[in-house]
Amino acid sequence: MPTSIIDSFPRQNPRAAMRTIEDQTVVVIPDTSMLFDLNEVASFIWKRMDGRHNLKKIIEEVENEFDIDHETATGDAVELIENMKEAGLAVFDTE
Repeated sequence: MPTSIIDSFPRQNPRAAMRTIEDQTVVVIPDTSMLFDLNEVASFIWKRMDGRHNLKKIIEEVENEFDIDHETATGDAVELIENMKEAGLAVFDTE
């Protein structure tokens, strides 16, 4: 298990259904019928949650794409991933 969420390899919940329209992503969890509307940055992160990129790498990409400082990008991404995990949107691989 990763020592930190930063070292984790988040993946989209394979049971989630999603649609992206103009950089906005809407995700539905069929088990709960919960609907999530992701903003542009959250959509960017969601698209990279493939189990091959650790959160540290995703944060670097967010910093570059949105010209956000490291501290802000890290805090926001960690909070988002933790919320996604709690909501059932994110699952984690350790490799």
